[in-house]
Amino acid sequence: MAEGQTPLWFYVLAEAEQRQQGLQLGEVGARISAETLIGLLVADPFSFCSVDPTWTPAREGKIPAAGESFEMADLIRFTRN
Repeated sequence: MAEGQTPLWFYVLAEAEQRQQGLQLGEVGARISAETLIGLLVADPFSFCSVDPTWTPAREGKIPAAGESFEMADLIRFTRN
């Protein structure tokens, strides 16, 4: 890297430190991370986004539908199955 060029990851970590006391990503870092993961899912021909784009955990009764009660116990049950 050339002198005077600061890498993006440095800014992401600085934002996390300033806005979240370094405990989690800030708005920009979280957005970059989320969009990267979503892009990978969309580009992967074997991901659930490509294989069954209408799939949702709620459709299979694994977790409640939007607007219904959802607690940590529901998430644990979903991940154990």
